[in-house]
Amino acid sequence: MKRSNFPAWVYYLFLLNSLEHYLTSLKIAFIPLVPRFFYPEKTYLEGLLILFTIYPIGIMAKPLGGLFFQLVEKRAKLVTLLRISYFGTGFFSIVLGIIPLMFPDYFTSTLIICRFFKSFFSASEVIGVSVLLKQNLDQNLSLKATNLIGTSSMLGIWSSFVLSSIVHLFDLGKVGFALAHLVGCFLLLNAYMLPPLPSLMAKDEKTNNQSGIFDFCFILLFAGFSAFCYSCAFIVVPTCFTDKIFYPINGMMITLDLFLVWYFGKKAIRWGTHRTLFFALLIGLVSPLLIYQTNSIVLMGFFVLLGTLFSAPLYSYLLENISLKTRVSFLSWGYLIGSQVFGTLTPIASFWIEKWCGMGTSIFWTTSFFCLVLLFFMARREQQQKTQLGVEVS
Repeated sequence: MKRSNFPAWVYYLFLLNSLEHYLTSLKIAFIPLVPRFFYPEKTYLEGLLILFTIYPIGIMAKPLGGLFFQLVEKRAKLVTLLRISYFGTGFFSIVLGIIPLMFPDYFTSTLIICRFFKSFFSASEVIGVSVLLKQNLDQNLSLKATNLIGTSSMLGIWSSFVLSSIVHLFDLGKVGFALAHLVGCFLLLNAYMLPPLPSLMAKDEKTNNQSGIFDFCFILLFAGFSAFCYSCAFIVVPTCFTDKIFYPINGMMITLDLFLVWYFGKKAIRWGTHRTLFFALLIGLVSPLLIYQTNSIVLMGFFVLLGTLFSAPLYSYLLENISLKTRVSFLSWGYLIGSQVFGTLTPIASFWIEKWCGMGTSIFWTTSFFCLVLLFFMARREQQQKTQLGVEVS
């Protein structure tokens, strides 16, 4: 098998992308610990509800960040966009590490500000990296590089869960929380050391507005459902199905997810995006069979597998369908909005749904319903593509 020879800047982006996703995923990894560290006077559930009230701020922050970087993109080089993104994410991670340690009373206000700006600045990562790979590598190599960058995202997320486990096991408390976020210093340093990146190569590409809107909805739905599955795996299941915090199991599941993202990312290149997503939907349709399953490990594993199958092909799909005329922002907004809305609102809704019906009943029937809707959506899209192909041939 021929080995892929990536340019040096691809591996540098791998490092920076890992660091950025590590910092942005700390909010999830530390969810079980933050109420005990910073809200000791409140019950555990009250502390969680405070966090889940703050975190939706990112729902608006990322799309606003996408709009900002789209405007700046017309006047600045791509390396400038990425440098701003990495610098902003690293800076506010450092602030979130220092201020609560020195001034605990200001933790909530600091968390709100840093949550907003970290989401805002991280928006250009999807936009900038996707454009860079699309325009400077051939089709086959760009898909492989995109899979590599997607794997680096999961490596960063895996690192955040491992570190939160260490903080819990050694009872490092607020100091551990601060040290975890001070890793942002490395991102700041590397942002300034970002090597010269190739300029975008202009390509004459035709953009179908109707197809673009359809692709936007397609990505929004699948990115949202992937975020829904991951939220179920790492937030809803551990906090609702058991009374224990499964730190070793979380680490094991993230490790499994890291392998699956790489594996199915390669399969998506070989099988094609649609075939991979159809496979994911078929697995999702059997979810009602797990309604009475109370083993947390089984449930977490199921949702990790489902989330991976939906997220792994999306990078490739985004890469295949962007053009210079759309400037990737249009399609990447679907990814940002879908992942933020569903990923953030899922745990909040789950705590309220539990009051009216069993958690298992709600999330598994929701999963099945989403899969049916997405199957119908994909069937309509394939019909639309065949119609367009027939028009072009005639």
